[in-house]
Amino acid sequence: MQPALRGLSAESGVTTLFALPDGIHMRCVAFAEGAEGPLRVDGLSGELYPAHAGATSRAYFGMLGPRDRAALLYSRPMARFSERTVVDPALLEERFAEVRRDGHAYSEGEYDPETAALAAPVAVGRRAVGTLSLVAAADALRPRRGELVAPLLRTAAELGRLLTPAARPRPASRG
Repeated sequence: MQPALRGLSAESGVTTLFALPDGIHMRCVAFAEGAEGPLRVDGLSGELYPAHAGATSRAYFGMLGPRDRAALLYSRPMARFSERTVVDPALLEERFAEVRRDGHAYSEGEYDPETAALAAPVAVGRRAVGTLSLVAAADALRPRRGELVAPLLRTAAELGRLLTPAARPRPASRG
């Protein structure tokens, strides 16, 4: 996994992170810093991203079924982290629909006011199991957003293949 993250960071020049679901959050479990340097002094491992705020979470939660998403998101108060944080359920559902339509999510300042993220679901088979994100200062990521979608989607698919269990051989029949 780490070689794929480092490769995407080298290609994009920005930090790449892989996150897994953790209740109503996504948790960064691996990352590779881009040429622009670290986003956080203490690194990103273990950082939690709320389900309703930002592309890293939206790329995963947008792939859940409506009932699962409703049970996780709309039965609790949603914190506002900046003026861009979406807390209206109808607007969130529109953003989740964009993920299903486009295959990725983009956010600026929804969780961290100075940061933007471009994220894609990582799937094993047809089931999303996590997200792959490119994160950087909004001014650095915004102008490159379009050109980074293809490498992001390619690497997310590669991670999905890496996470797919190998087919098990069938036991020989006794005959």
